[in-house]
Amino acid sequence: MIRLLKVIEQAGKDGISTTKLCEQAFKSRNYGMRVIKRAYDDGYIKRFGKKKEGPGYKKINYLSAKGKKLLNQLNTE
Repeated sequence: MIRLLKVIEQAGKDGISTTKLCEQAFKSRNYGMRVIKRAYDDGYIKRFGKKKEGPGYKKINYLSAKGKKLLNQLNTE
């Protein structure tokens, strides 16, 4: 999960799409989606839908305050 949070942090204030996040943080999209769901359920990330061309929405992932706090704690140790 730490790798996931670091990739989102590097994306900056604009966040990162789920597809790019899975590509950069994990080799497997299935595993990546499980980690993303757990990080979201535990409150480490926020996810918002953004209208894309064609049908549906794509999710943009951002660090939550809880996720930023965890990364700061790890960086200070």
